[in-house]
Amino acid sequence: MSMLTEPGAANVASSSSSSDRNPSPGAGGLGAKASTQSAAARTKREKGSSSFSQRGSAAGGPRTGRALSRDGRASFRTKLALDKIDAVRKDDWRRILVELDKAELAEGRATTNNAKAPAAAVSTFVYSKCISRMAKCFRWGEALDILARMAELGAMPNSYCVNAALDACGKAGRVQEALGLMRDARASGIELDVVSYNCAIPACVTGGDWELALSMIREMEAEYGIKPNHITYQAAIKVCGRCGKADEAASLLIEMKDGGVPLKTSVYSAVFNAFRRVDHWQAAASTLREIHDWPVKPNVFNYNLAICTCTDCGEWEEALDLLHFMREVGGVEPDVVTYNIVVAACGKAGQGEKAIEIFREMSEVGIKPDVISFTTAISACGSCGLSEEALSIFREMERAGVRPNIITHNAVMSACIAAGQWEEALDFFTEVVDGSGAANGGGGGGPPPDPVEVADACSYNTALSACEVGEQWGRALSLLRDMPKRGVKPVVISYNTVISACGKCGEGDQALALLREMPERGLMPDVITFNSAIAALSNSGRPDDAVRLMREMPRAGVAADAITYSSALTGLAHAGRWEQALSLLREMQGAGVSPTVICYTAAIRACGEAGKGDEALLLLREMPTAGVTPNLFSYSATISACGKDGRWEQGLALLNEMPALGLTPNEFCYTAAITGCGIGGQWERAVATFRSMIASGIQPTVVGYTSAVSALAHCGEVDLALELLSEMKEEAGIEPNEQTYAAVILACGNGGQGHLVAQVQRDMASAGITPRLTGYLSAIRASGECGNWSEATSLLGEMEAAGVPPTVSCYNAAITACGKSGKWQEALDLLDEMPGKGLVRDSGTLSAAISACQKAGRGVKAAGLVEEMLEMAREKGGERDSLEGAGAAVPNPSTAASEEAAR
Repeated sequence: MSMLTEPGAANVASSSSSSDRNPSPGAGGLGAKASTQSAAARTKREKGSSSFSQRGSAAGGPRTGRALSRDGRASFRTKLALDKIDAVRKDDWRRILVELDKAELAEGRATTNNAKAPAAAVSTFVYSKCISRMAKCFRWGEALDILARMAELGAMPNSYCVNAALDACGKAGRVQEALGLMRDARASGIELDVVSYNCAIPACVTGGDWELALSMIREMEAEYGIKPNHITYQAAIKVCGRCGKADEAASLLIEMKDGGVPLKTSVYSAVFNAFRRVDHWQAAASTLREIHDWPVKPNVFNYNLAICTCTDCGEWEEALDLLHFMREVGGVEPDVVTYNIVVAACGKAGQGEKAIEIFREMSEVGIKPDVISFTTAISACGSCGLSEEALSIFREMERAGVRPNIITHNAVMSACIAAGQWEEALDFFTEVVDGSGAANGGGGGGPPPDPVEVADACSYNTALSACEVGEQWGRALSLLRDMPKRGVKPVVISYNTVISACGKCGEGDQALALLREMPERGLMPDVITFNSAIAALSNSGRPDDAVRLMREMPRAGVAADAITYSSALTGLAHAGRWEQALSLLREMQGAGVSPTVICYTAAIRACGEAGKGDEALLLLREMPTAGVTPNLFSYSATISACGKDGRWEQGLALLNEMPALGLTPNEFCYTAAITGCGIGGQWERAVATFRSMIASGIQPTVVGYTSAVSALAHCGEVDLALELLSEMKEEAGIEPNEQTYAAVILACGNGGQGHLVAQVQRDMASAGITPRLTGYLSAIRASGECGNWSEATSLLGEMEAAGVPPTVSCYNAAITACGKSGKWQEALDLLDEMPGKGLVRDSGTLSAAISACQKAGRGVKAAGLVEEMLEMAREKGGERDSLEGAGAAVPNPSTAASEEAAR
């Protein structure tokens, strides 16, 4: 983190990928000449020969640079060359080589008084300056080339030149070149010093050779009598730190202190950086507490690094302790960075209130919070769902005169979304982009800031996430269209979020249209895009389209993953397409995509919707062999499937086996078993299971009570249903919902107590519950069970008047009621009425009408409906087997016609 860089710390070790040795491209004629001129020297260097072996080839013997003339002309030329080099831009290393070429040519002409004289060696000051500039540009190869040029021109490099070249190798991580250069220097009689080692040791970083760095420290003192200084130790500590050897870095610090080497806070920083790299927060904290008594005390930067290490490891309490220790014991005043780190630590740990407390403490101790302080506190609130506090802190920024930035805005919106306050997030976003109030640091006169300055793609994506959470697909689409108008280009994640919002709202067509639009906008859909669109189609009841879209993915260069398959399987599950779901599950295994527990559970649910309990049970048993561990959802789906298939005993057995597998049944598992017992006519078992759930420590919710009442309703146990309703309200303090009252109404109908329906409906109204679809459907069915066909048909009209459109199920129930009362003509009238209501008659509708005609002896009418039913089955690709649900109500057409003719 840049905010932790200590001013004045020695920059001894660094590396860059750009430092790899490459031949220098020509920078004009002189640059090319410099590269050509040193080719021979480069070849010798690569073969390991000494850079200093050629001496005096141009000037007749070894020397330490061209001697200065007494009149100072040589000195003038040196100063002129140095001035020109200093004027070159810092990163323009090619220009430095050009200037060196020019200086050498000028030196040759001046010393021979010949305009066509060859280049001659210049002062070692010029060479060392050029080599130093190569080091700063990470051009280690060019630095060594300059040394070779000196030898070619008969100039002997001095220690300054060698150290500058070692610095270049050190910065570039060229450890072998550095070692070779040191050997060559000694062989040439050049004395190395502590600076030489300080420059060479950082080269050990690239190869991760921390042991070599330590051996160099031992060598310099033991063999050459060179005493390491704090820069030497700091360089070695950095090497150890970057190699993940924090303990060795700490040992060097102790060795440094025991050896009497002057301590520096920059060395402390290197040690704490080593601790941070390997997440040694305990060592960082204990070391900080230990060195506060040393002659050189740690400074605020050292404390910040140690606290940062604790923050990275989630140790917010230790970070807080160090904050108090530095002020109360260490005698070091925390700065704004210290507080920002601790506030962030608390936020990451979910300690929002403590984060706010530390944030408030800043002002109390006289530290003015900056934009990072406010933003960090807001983010901490967001991570804990404290949206009101986040907004309150944001408003403080205006009063404090601190201008928020984009990150601040995004943090406020994220805080609102985390707390479920998606509307507040969108309101805030609108305030930001419209440039009003404190959201953009305005509030006074003058034009509002440019929207791009206060809202970027991340801001829009956060707002789109708010729309997704709030299931506001229309607003999400509007924001997406607004982005280009505000100068913000949508990205893939923008489209993904809007597509997901459409999916949650069942807008499959819009989701698919957005996916098709992306390539036109230069954006390629990724796997998340396809998964979101597939989920949208599944949620909108279009499982076939979802599977077809999945088949398109390979052509788009996108591989389907487990989420892709689970999204498609979910759509098939809703539709009860169990065979297709099983086929897709097998397909993904063949494609090398491992099914997840979600995939298996979706396939089990598909079997359950189709009443295929055996198949669901087989899938559950298969999961462990496929390396998938069943969870609570897997068991509850299987229990439900068994119940719908009349396998209530198996459902109870599954419920009882769960604890042995380490699974504690939840309310959904119990309610699935209770519902199965009800479907199977086992109301006693249903009630016993309900009581067992309570005994296990699960307090039933409205879902649990409703499932028990529904089980009693299936069996017509009116009295018990009413008792459970009373218990729910008076003893458990749970308010029944529409489904609960609907189940009681159905119990009255199935139990032949139709006269109680009106009373239940009055109770429902007094509870402030307006009947919706479920309530009306139950009332129609109850009326039919009691033989009150006129009440059943009148309820259809009442629904429309109440703004609740009757569904196919409602008409089916009313037709059934007419049939039970022998009102076949009324049943057919309702049948004919459905198309005008926009309702498509299904097999259940026709089956109910056929039964009504059959009971009234209207065989010809029934036969005509049977033909229509068969035609419907043929259109769907089925045969007469699809009419199994009609049972005895489906007569043989020829038999029905014969009976009618006989009558």
